[in-house]
Amino acid sequence: MLEPTYRYCPQCASFLRLKVIDRLTRQVCTSCGWIKYLHTPIVGVVILQNHKGQILLVQRAQAPFKGQWSLPGGFAEFGEHPLDTAQRELREETGLVVTDLSIVNVYISDEHPTTNSLVVVCQAVLPKAPRRVTAHDDIVQATWFKPNLEQLPPLAFATQQLALTSWLTSQKGHHDS
Repeated sequence: MLEPTYRYCPQCASFLRLKVIDRLTRQVCTSCGWIKYLHTPIVGVVILQNHKGQILLVQRAQAPFKGQWSLPGGFAEFGEHPLDTAQRELREETGLVVTDLSIVNVYISDEHPTTNSLVVVCQAVLPKAPRRVTAHDDIVQATWFKPNLEQLPPLAFATQQLALTSWLTSQKGHHDS
């Protein structure tokens, strides 16, 4: 998928034309030579467990996939580390603050309507029961679920479903040994 296109150069306001550069079609300014390079946005998501081993999922309040469940997370701000993104998004969406996050895996997702994204999956554990989890920002609710694939609701994003399934499978292997 391609990012949205411009009609005019953001540097000099001249008309942009399509030109193949490095085997990719790019927008190029006919006057100043500015080139619009495509970038892959970073998404940080959190697999958060509470002291009982339950996993936190959030129900989306906005499109895409309004009303469906997902892991807490969202797009990185410019220059933001993916761990900081996951931490910030968790706080914005649920009011929960975690400081001990680690990266579990990284996926490429093409599920966003306008671009591919790099999904950085993080994990964290709340060492004690939170006072409460409150829906903020762009979610309807946040709910704790047993870490059982058969009992979890399907996730809105296939990439997150794959990540959570893989993580749960690896956790089961750790507990079995």
